Amino acid sequence: MTALFDQEVATLQRMAKEMGLTTAEFYLEKHQSLSIQAFNQEIETFSQSTTMGLGVRVLKDGGQGYAYTEQLSDLGLEMALNEAIANAALVPAPEGAEIRSFPESLPMDLYNAGIGEVPVEDKIARAKAIELAAKAVDERIEQVPYAYYQDGSGWVRIANTMGLDRTHRSNIAMIACEAIAVGGGLHKEHYDVKASRQFTDLKPEVLAAKVAGEALHKLGAKDIVSGHYPIVFDRDAFCSLLNTFWGIFSAKAAQEGKSRLKDKIGETIASPVVTLIDDPLEARAYRSRPFDDEGCPSKALSVIDKGVFTGFFHNVQTANRAKTETTGHGTRSGFKGVVGVAPSNLILQPGDLDLAGLLATPDKAVYITGVTGLHAGTNGISGDFSLQAEGYYYEKGVEQYPVHLFTVSGNFYDLLKGITHVGSDLVFEPGGAAVTPSVLVESLAIAGAGVVAE
Repeated sequence: MTALFDQEVATLQRMAKEMGLTTAEFYLEKHQSLSIQAFNQEIETFSQSTTMGLGVRVLKDGGQGYAYTEQLSDLGLEMALNEAIANAALVPAPEGAEIRSFPESLPMDLYNAGIGEVPVEDKIARAKAIELAAKAVDERIEQVPYAYYQDGSGWVRIANTMGLDRTHRSNIAMIACEAIAVGGGLHKEHYDVKASRQFTDLKPEVLAAKVAGEALHKLGAKDIVSGHYPIVFDRDAFCSLLNTFWGIFSAKAAQEGKSRLKDKIGETIASPVVTLIDDPLEARAYRSRPFDDEGCPSKALSVIDKGVFTGFFHNVQTANRAKTETTGHGTRSGFKGVVGVAPSNLILQPGDLDLAGLLATPDKAVYITGVTGLHAGTNGISGDFSLQAEGYYYEKGVEQYPVHLFTVSGNFYDLLKGITHVGSDLVFEPGGAAVTPSVLVESLAIAGAGVVAE
């Protein structure tokens, strides 16, 4: 059976041999996407795209060179190889750099051809239906600025001159909605998304009702008194935070002096209720892959086990520097990228309490449902954060009122130790590497518009 990029891989191998290249890696990628946005029952944006490209990495005469091209003709492939060779002559290979072969990986079924077989008209209808359903919830839903359908598929093939050659593909479809509610002199909005590898799972009415309902509920918002509170992070909010700080578990960051966890393997760095595992083989997740972007077979890796730090994410280079084995976390940001380190599905293992149980545990709690300002308001090295947030104030498990935007501040390293309970509400959704349930944190600083509590 003919596989994607067969001709290109054969040509690259032949050219590399003719050029005397014994250590070269070829990363080929194809991505297709469809995006549809409806507004006032008109299609505001409609976009279909296909991108393909090659990333080349070579090790030659003590140097390492990268190059890429979107021109997959024989001439384009030859030019990319020559450019990578020229760059290797200019840039010394970093310590530990290596291109190698690996054993075969287990196959994974992450592609549903049925998504591509759905008529485009049905996908347009999904986007329009989201907008109609949200406006039908209540007359106070003044606007639905975002009613969206998207799907995408990706193919990756990695081959090298050391005998490695493997490929995988995956796809996903999703719908998204944002609704604005107006009442009592307030404007409140809410946004949410639903994704699946099954088109029939995308139900516009269900998503629209949830989004519109949350926007309406926020119209009762009040200011909160500043102070320190027990915090329940909604799973989406905590995912956002973990997505920002997962770099502390990167061996590359540690070797560059950018992680406080350097030399901390075997030490307690979190609450005993915290177990954090990166599992690229989790079929329900959306960043799963049978092998990493160097061709190393994927496997689950524990980074925190009941509060104890158990190890870093490694690619080949960082593993060689640390005199250990790669953990299969070599990652490229597409064919234009260089090899880095990143997790696939960084899963916080769920606990026994549902969300209601988490909220009822402390006498009072601030339930945070969303955070913003993650780039400007976080320091990936120190772990400090100060973020704009939204949510609700609870007493003894009973909601008292939604809260106007406020600021939540703390330190991520301290936060890990301050998690007292992990929720049971784990759900797999796209949106970065992190996948978490809701969590209860003993105390964080809240700055609202109210008087500071004594």
